[in-house]
Amino acid sequence: SSPDPEAGGSGIPDPTSAGDGPSSGVDPGPTAPSTPDLGAFGVDEAEAAQARIELDRRDEQAAARLDAIRRELDVDPPEGEGA
Repeated sequence: SSPDPEAGGSGIPDPTSAGDGPSSGVDPGPTAPSTPDLGAFGVDEAEAAQARIELDRRDEQAAARLDAIRRELDVDPPEGEGA
């Protein structure tokens, strides 16, 4: 049967629709966890926490360097970026 143009049917499945079970043709797959299992990567919680601290420290240092460069060149930060 062809799609009903008056019903808005284009013949292309709508990926946002819930579908009607397995016959919808879209398998959502398993739901990904909100945080990865660090053990699967051989990283324990203490190592991950230390890495986050180090990344935060580097981010702060980079922001300070960028601010110093902007002041030296008398350049304002782009709109939307805190100053």
